[in-house]
Amino acid sequence: MHCNQLRSSHMMSDRLVSALRLTCGTGLFATMATCAALLAGTSPAAHAAPQAAHTAVNPARAALPKLELTDDILFQVMASEIGLQRGLPGNAFRTYIALARETRDPRFAQRATEIAFTARAVDQALEGARLWSEIDPAAAAPRQLIQSLLISTGQWDEVEPVLAAQLNRAPPAQRGAAILLLQRTLSRSPDTAGALGVLERLTVKDRQLPETHLALATARAANKDNAGALAELDRALALRPHYEPAALMAADLRAQENPEAAIASLRAYVQTAPASIDARLALARLYLASERVDEAQQQFEALRARAPNDARVALALGLIQLQQKRYREAEAELQRYLKLAQASKMDADTAYQGLSQAAEEQRDYKAALAWIERIDDERLATATQVKRAQLLGKLQRLDEAQAIFKELGEETANIDDPERRAAMQASLRQAEVGMLLEAGAIDRARARLSALLEAEPNQPDYLYELAMVEERAQRYDVMETLLNRFITLRPDDRQGYNALGYSLADRNTRLQEALQLLEKATQLAPEDPYIMDSLGWVKYRLGDLQTAADLLQRAYDKSPQAEIAAHLGEVLWQLGRRDDAKRTWDKARRLDDESGILKRTLERHGVVLPE
Repeated sequence: MHCNQLRSSHMMSDRLVSALRLTCGTGLFATMATCAALLAGTSPAAHAAPQAAHTAVNPARAALPKLELTDDILFQVMASEIGLQRGLPGNAFRTYIALARETRDPRFAQRATEIAFTARAVDQALEGARLWSEIDPAAAAPRQLIQSLLISTGQWDEVEPVLAAQLNRAPPAQRGAAILLLQRTLSRSPDTAGALGVLERLTVKDRQLPETHLALATARAANKDNAGALAELDRALALRPHYEPAALMAADLRAQENPEAAIASLRAYVQTAPASIDARLALARLYLASERVDEAQQQFEALRARAPNDARVALALGLIQLQQKRYREAEAELQRYLKLAQASKMDADTAYQGLSQAAEEQRDYKAALAWIERIDDERLATATQVKRAQLLGKLQRLDEAQAIFKELGEETANIDDPERRAAMQASLRQAEVGMLLEAGAIDRARARLSALLEAEPNQPDYLYELAMVEERAQRYDVMETLLNRFITLRPDDRQGYNALGYSLADRNTRLQEALQLLEKATQLAPEDPYIMDSLGWVKYRLGDLQTAADLLQRAYDKSPQAEIAAHLGEVLWQLGRRDDAKRTWDKARRLDDESGILKRTLERHGVVLPE
C-alpha cells in the first residue's frame, strides 16, 4: 500500500470506517491524537523514544514537504498505531518507513525510528535513523542516535571516523576533557575490548595528557585489566602529581587486591595534597574497612577542621558512621548536613534516607517512618513507598502496608516492557511477603500467595515463595510438596534443589537425599556462595568437617553473610579451632547483630562475644 496511489473515495471511506471500528473503545482518541501529532511535527508520547530521538522532535519546517493528509496516509497511520496497541511494532515500523520514503517527510522516519528503538529492534532503529538523517541532514537527533546505536552494537569501523572527527573539533585547551568524554561515550558498549581499542587508536598522539591515561585506565578496568589500569594511572600521576581522580581510582583498584597498598598510596597522596576532601574521605573509608578505627578518626578530625561548613563532608561522615553502626554520631552529622544543605539548597533526600535507616536499626520505627515520608524525589518514589510499607509492617499496621503494595502493583500495569513489568511485580510481591513474614503474619503471607496460585496453579515463582512461607511455619511436608512441584516445572533452576536440600540438612534428616539435591544444585551453579554454604552444611551434618570448613570458607569469601559466618564458626568450633570460631562469629555479629541463626549458635555453645 503506497500513499501516492489513487483510491476511490468510496473505497477509502469503507476502509476508514473499518479502521474506526477497530479503534472504538480504548484506542480511538489516542490513535487520532497520534495522527494529529505526526502531521503537526511532534511525536506521540505513548511511544516515546530515547533522549537522543527527542532533542529534535520538531524537524526544521523548511525541510518539510508540502504534504496533504490524504485518506490513504490517515488510514496507514491509524492502522500502524492500532497495530502498536496490539503489540505489532514490526508492521508499524515498515509502514512508517514506506511513508517516509514515499513522502520524504522526516516525521515519518522519526516515528519509525522511535517504534524500532522502543521495540529494541536495533537494526530497524538504525535503518530508521539513517533515513531520518538522509531526509533531514540538519537534524542532530538522528546523527546522535546512529552514533549511540553503532557504539552499543560495537560497529567500530563505521563509528570510529565519526568519533575521531568529534574529538578533533575540540580546542587544544579542552582536548583532555574531550578525551574523558569520549571514554564515557565508548563505555556504553558491552564490547569493552573493542571500546578500548578505539580509545587507544584515537588518543595515540595524546599520551602527554594525564586525562588520556585516566581515560585509558578506566577503559582497561572495564576490560578487567586492573594491572594495566594501574600502570596508566601511575603515568597520569607522573604527569600531574596532584591529579585527584587518578589517585582515587588507583587507591580503589589497589584496595580490591591489597588494602594496605591502597592505604599507602592514598596516604602519600594526602600528604602532597592535604586540602583534598575526597582523598581524606576515601582514606578514612579504607582505614575503617581495615578496622583501623583510630586512624580513620584522625582523618575525620582533619576533615572537620579543614572543612567545618562543607555540607559534603557532613554527609559523607554521617553515611560512614551509619555504615559503622555508630548511630548517634551518624545522626548528628546528617542533621548538621541538613542545616548546611538548607542554606545552599542542596538535596536533602539522601540524609533523610540515612536518618530513617539509623532510626530503623535502633528500632524506632515511628521516627524512621517520619523521616522516610519527607523524601520527595520522584525517582525514589517506588523505593520510598516500599520502605514505608515495610516500616508500617514493623509497626503492625499491616492493612496500610498491604494497601501500599496493592497500589504499587496496580501501577506496574502501566509499564510497557513485559520483562520489566514482570520483574517489578515479582520484586513487589517478594517485598510484601517478606514484610508480612517479618511481622509474624504468616497467615497473611500464605493467603496472599495462595490467592495467586489459585489463579495460576503452575506458576513456579508462586510455588517457591509459598514453600518458603511454609518452611517458616514449620509445615515441612507442605513445603516439600511445593518445592518438588517447583523442581518438576523448572528442572534446571538451582533454587529448588538448594532450598529443599538445605532444609533437609538443617533439620538433620534424610542427609543422603539432601546431599544429592545439593550436588545437583552445585552442577547448575558451581560458584554460587549460597549453594556452597548449603553443601558445606550437609557435609558438616555427615561428619566431613574439613570439607565442610573449606566450602564454607569459600562461600564466606565470596559473600560475607552472617548466616554463612555462623555456619563456618560452628564447623571451626567442632574442629577444635575455637578462637577462629569466635573471631568468625564476631565478624558475623558485625554484619548482622540481629541474625537469629547466630544468636542460636552462640547460645548453644554458651559463647558471649566481647562488646
